Order: sequence, then C-alpha cells, then structure tokens
Amino acid sequence: MRAAMIAVLIAFGLLAPSGARAQTQPPAENVAAAREVIEIIRPADQFRAIAPSIFENFRKAVQGDAEVEKQYDAMIPLFNKFVETRLNELVEKITLIYARNFTVDDLHALAAFYHSPPGQTFIDKQAVIAQQSLAVGQEFAQALVQEVQQEMNKK
Repeated sequence: MRAAMIAVLIAFGLLAPSGARAQTQPPAENVAAAREVIEIIRPADQFRAIAPSIFENFRKAVQGDAEVEKQYDAMIPLFNKFVETRLNELVEKITLIYARNFTVDDLHALAAFYHSPPGQTFIDKQAVIAQQSLAVGQEFAQALVQEVQQEMNKK
C-alpha cells in the first residue's frame, strides 16, 4: 500500500503542473521546424540529467520511515526503466508545444542560436541550471513554509 502511495506521489510530482489540454495539431511546417530545435536541445538528455534531483527531492519527502524509504529506493530503478521506454513520447509532446507556441521563423532563429557557440553553452549548462534552480526553489519553499508556520503560531 505504501509503495503504491509513493508511486502516486512521484507520478503527481512529475506530472502535476501540466494544465495541458488536448490541442489542435500545429501546421506541418511548424512541427518540422520544431523538430530541428528539439534535436538540438535534446530534452530527453536534459530530463535524464535532472531526474536524479527530482527523485532526491521526493526521497526527502518520505524520510523518517525506514520501510517507506526502502520501498521508495526499490521503485526508483523501475521509474527510470519506464522513463526510458517513454522518453520519445515526452520529446514528441515537447516538439508539439514548440510548434504551437513559435512561428516557423522563430523556430529557425532558435535553431540558429542553439547551433551557435553561446547556444551550445546554454544547452550544455541547462541541466546544471535546472538542478540548481530546483534546489533554490526547494530552499525558497521551505523558508516560506517556516515563515507561514511562525506567523500562524503567533495567533
């Protein structure tokens, strides 16, 4: 039962802020241009790089109960396995997001930027920036929770 709850928590954490709804298919030329950008930025590689940080943040949430921690640790390899089998699906969805939100000209300009030395540096640093941003966001959220708790204790 606890294992199922942990699995649900991880799934919600990975998928929660979606708000995505079924949308119309973007024009084929947008999709083709978006694919070029996506091939350059390699979102699957970016996801693989930040996934350990995401899983570690969830692990912190279950700390304190040795049995739950053990079950959580046992599930991580399964999550990694399933992530790998479905990364192409994620990449396709991201491609469509780009195709819907950028014009063909914008996508070509993005591709040109990502092919440039600063663009390549940006891509190379993206995972590190994402990991550091997650850590800063977590610290920020923890500080806010503490402040709210202190304020509520005053009342």
